[in-house]
Amino acid sequence: MKFEDLLEVRKEMQKRKPHFKRHDRNKLARLARSGWRKSVQGHDNKQRNRYAGNEKSPTPGYGTPKAIRGMHASGLFELIVHNANGLKDVDPKKYAIRIAGTVGNKKKIEIVEAARKQNFKVLNPKYIVKAQKKKDKKSTQTTAKAKEEPKQKTEAKPESKPETKTTAATK
Repeated sequence: MKFEDLLEVRKEMQKRKPHFKRHDRNKLARLARSGWRKSVQGHDNKQRNRYAGNEKSPTPGYGTPKAIRGMHASGLFELIVHNANGLKDVDPKKYAIRIAGTVGNKKKIEIVEAARKQNFKVLNPKYIVKAQKKKDKKSTQTTAKAKEEPKQKTEAKPESKPETKTTAATK
């Protein structure tokens, strides 16, 4: 099967897959928030023994096709990038990039420029927009400071010597 067909199969399977809930989640609020845990305690546990009317448990049948496992919804595999060198020798038709969370604004902008040149899809673009705005803001501030500095130099008063107090002991 082609990747597009397998992605459609995955979408259909996701629609039919139940939301797996933890056993006894109604007894404590923190259990309801914690997500799925396998109920292994209890010889007669109804959910573990799969009695009718109880919550479903995750089984291999709910899994996605192996060929597209880990693939992004766009049909591309994700690649986490830490710097612009991470884009070398990577096929943009097969991979989409996600900029790592530990990367600073300056490197983010470099990565995005390199990615656009090589036609990569960037999966987390909202952070790039923020970084670009910060860069533009800093550049306008530095140009404004550069214009103000010469004015301050011309307005500066010549320094005068501080007055010293004379005391009776020194006279």
